[in-house]
Amino acid sequence: MKKFITRFGIFLFILIITFISISIVFIFYLCFAKFAHSAITELGMILSVAIPFVIVPFITYRIIRLIFKVHELEAYIEKIEVTDSLTGIMNRKAFLAASKKIYQISKRDKLTIGIVYIDIDDFKKINDNFGNFIADELLKSFVHELEKIKRESDLIGRVGGEEFVFLLSNTNLEGSVQFANKVQEIIHKNVFTYEYTNIAYTVSLGVSALSQDNTVDLEELISQADKALVVAKEAGKDSVYSYQL
Repeated sequence: MKKFITRFGIFLFILIITFISISIVFIFYLCFAKFAHSAITELGMILSVAIPFVIVPFITYRIIRLIFKVHELEAYIEKIEVTDSLTGIMNRKAFLAASKKIYQISKRDKLTIGIVYIDIDDFKKINDNFGNFIADELLKSFVHELEKIKRESDLIGRVGGEEFVFLLSNTNLEGSVQFANKVQEIIHKNVFTYEYTNIAYTVSLGVSALSQDNTVDLEELISQADKALVVAKEAGKDSVYSYQL
């Protein structure tokens, strides 16, 4: 219905519905008069035209507004089901679903995939020292920096409070490590600033890749990057580690 309304325009759509309604009411009046053996009066004909002419456009417009509101609500619900409400990127569920499709295509076509698992170091301390609002603004700023270096073929999702995962299409382990180093370099250069608050922070990154030697499923591939991230954390944070088979 919305596509039909959009195609013809609201005004024309209301005119069409009004004309159809007037025609139906007028024909109904004539048929009723004939079967009831009553006279067809000028007043009756005027009313059969005037009443739908006045009422139908108003009712139609209200229905159109309701249709558009319902579609907006459906779009909003669909968006919040796949989007992280704070950062605007894919949430865990959406990221995994999209990654699965890329993984299947890549494995079929024998292409490489890189996984970069990112965790903001000591984020709890940032949250405790500066409050939830500043911590949230830092997360949004961090994602903004990530999106600057994201290619159209890459995926990024927020999979935890301060945890993010990149899927790098057609990228081997070496290329994925280079990308992780680039992320780290950008964070080193960009001190988060909000009004009078300046926060220098670091990230730890774990990397894994789908290759001829490493042909595990997607869940295990992400798990390998997560394990590499744990090693990076245990090594003192602010570092990049790749998963070793």
